[in-house]
Amino acid sequence: IASGRPYNWENLGAMQNQGVEFDLSADIIRNRDWKWSVSANVAYNANAVMSSNPEDFNGRVVGSEVYCTCNARNLPVSSLYGYRSDKDGNYLDITGEGRIDDADKVILGNTIPLYYGGLQTMLRWKRLSLNVMLDGAGGHNVANANALVKDGSTDTEGKICLSTKYVERADYVRLSQVGVRYDIPLKSKVIKGMSVRLSAHNLLTLSPYSGWNPDVNCFGASALTGGLDYGSYPFMRMYILGFNIKF
Repeated sequence: IASGRPYNWENLGAMQNQGVEFDLSADIIRNRDWKWSVSANVAYNANAVMSSNPEDFNGRVVGSEVYCTCNARNLPVSSLYGYRSDKDGNYLDITGEGRIDDADKVILGNTIPLYYGGLQTMLRWKRLSLNVMLDGAGGHNVANANALVKDGSTDTEGKICLSTKYVERADYVRLSQVGVRYDIPLKSKVIKGMSVRLSAHNLLTLSPYSGWNPDVNCFGASALTGGLDYGSYPFMRMYILGFNIKF
């Protein structure tokens, strides 16, 4: 638009998501002094590329011509793509031709979670309440491109390439928020309510992933570039103290 020429948009591909989601909410205790409520949700999602432009097969470059993902029909979008390797990181000759080349590259993992879930619970006693939130995902992988580039693992042409050595499980459960609130008793015609709240965010993440954050997409919101951990920052752990006054 800035150049004065309109953009030409074309639909060069299609993808499909199929799944199911369950939600559950319940008040376990509810009386004058006590309230305990729980809500949870879990979802299953299967993603697949239905059609695509052949030029979009290579999904994302890390550094200079380091393709870590691909987009192929009937596979999840942004699937991890590269060489299988042994425990020492040596590439395997899949075709049996006696050399390592692009024909030996295979799908190494799925960057889109198959499962999502969350749990929230609130416990209140008189004017004091506690709120806890957890979330998680599973059934997917992440490419530790930080380690890949650091090691400088190359193929026979001297190009850095992704292999199974740098593909890790990305399942996680995160304690995303814990909050405590107290409603201060008042007798005032001007102030109708006052409360103080202390909350903590991103306290703990349980995951087999060796990097900072398994829930990573360092190249933004594009569906073609998920599951790559390259120069990304960890989630901040935050503590917030707040006051609320209602007039």
